[in-house]
Amino acid sequence: MKTQLFCLILILTAHSILSQSNDLQWLISNSKGKNGLDASGNFNKFESVAPYLIDKSIVLQNIALPSLSVPHARNDIFVIYDNYNYYNSRDINVAGLSSHDFFINPDPAHHQTDHSFITTGTAKILYLYLTNRYEGDDPPLSVRAQSNSNPSSYDLSGTPSSIISVNHDIVFNKDITVIVNNNFLGNAENDVVTMKYDGVEDLNTHITNSVPDFLALNNVFESASGYSPVLPIGSYSNIGPAQIRFLNSNVLYRFVNFRPNLSYYDQYHPKSDGSPNYNAVFSILRNGTEIQKLSVGISYSYDPNFLRVDSLCKTSDEDFMIFYHLEFQNTSRTTAVNKLKAMVSFHDGFDLSCFQATKWFAGGELCNGTVKEENRTVTFNFTDNKSLARFGAKYTGASTGYVEFRVRVKSGIDLIDINNSINLKETGVAFDSVTFEIKDFYDRISYDGDKNRRLITTHTCCYCSDFNWTIVFIAILILLTTGVVIYFRIKRR
Repeated sequence: MKTQLFCLILILTAHSILSQSNDLQWLISNSKGKNGLDASGNFNKFESVAPYLIDKSIVLQNIALPSLSVPHARNDIFVIYDNYNYYNSRDINVAGLSSHDFFINPDPAHHQTDHSFITTGTAKILYLYLTNRYEGDDPPLSVRAQSNSNPSSYDLSGTPSSIISVNHDIVFNKDITVIVNNNFLGNAENDVVTMKYDGVEDLNTHITNSVPDFLALNNVFESASGYSPVLPIGSYSNIGPAQIRFLNSNVLYRFVNFRPNLSYYDQYHPKSDGSPNYNAVFSILRNGTEIQKLSVGISYSYDPNFLRVDSLCKTSDEDFMIFYHLEFQNTSRTTAVNKLKAMVSFHDGFDLSCFQATKWFAGGELCNGTVKEENRTVTFNFTDNKSLARFGAKYTGASTGYVEFRVRVKSGIDLIDINNSINLKETGVAFDSVTFEIKDFYDRISYDGDKNRRLITTHTCCYCSDFNWTIVFIAILILLTTGVVIYFRIKRR
């Protein structure tokens, strides 16, 4: 057996070893399938009883499927086997399916369905991650991963031979797993192999900046004592700040799981179409010499639920007004029958005395709603008994809703400076009283010759609402009072 040293050099911190990743896209953990929602209303549970004990064949139930209207839409399966080999359909298509066919909807009635797969060889499935490039947010609560006695012909086999790869693009609030090919390195005995996180590359300037806290090790792989960010379990030790040494080399692949730092969400935003403006860069070195580099795009997740800045303008007193568009879609099997509402929470930099909802849409048409503000959280309650239809293959807009609103930014905050974030504190939507967090945010920033700039409308916008009836009423009241006083004074004469 080789006595090679394998170090991971990263300026990172590991989350508590006793906690598990909260990325709900993991559907199988330690050969236990996910029970999406049990009778008590709990979800993200991995069961150790039949039919959730996983061996070689599986069925994934109630998976939301890609919309053909979304660029590059597809779902992908990332599997780690108990012999530490792996399969990723983003690199090698599922046998019998082309890249454009994978998970495309066979049932136009509800655009969700079940999919069965079988592995090859003697290895069983240890972990499975669903990379959903259409929905982006966590799978529906009804998602199940179970064993299957009658698998289809879809076959999860084949492994690429690159030295370093990842299971998917980097997306905020999602795990990213780096895969290192141990055998393909061709190491001699006593070689020291390291993986280094170099930083974040600006694709406009091609300059890589050191951003040591952009990625953090994130626990997902289960052991008897808790959870680990590295698989195989127990195959590494911390040898100092930001360094991990692998203790053996008798496995095919090693897997290291990370989570992007959400505080960088605004700074490293992708383009409006989801393509990256920035890459995270990794390097593999042997005895200090770089042998391969990998750049991984930082992208959006093609989530149909998002907050977007439609425009910004200056008021007559040089303050800023922002016009937002908050959109969401029902991708479940059933119609959201009632209690449709959205919520946004504002940071202190926003002046909520100058806030107005300007447009409501649900169920395929414009509608009405009411607004309630409490503790800097605004709730949009859709009225007219509006509901969102279940999503279908032929998109009509009936499954989508949105609300548009505008709000003033407090004096002294310069929005031309892109370092001043205009993302909101929290955003969500509730279907039938079940709340879903909305994470994707689209700012109006573009690269203009030498740097990123926020796009500000040149015309002057109104201070608050177009026509403030409160002010008009007060003015009329003052005029009437003044008129009455003048009338009685004249009458006394």
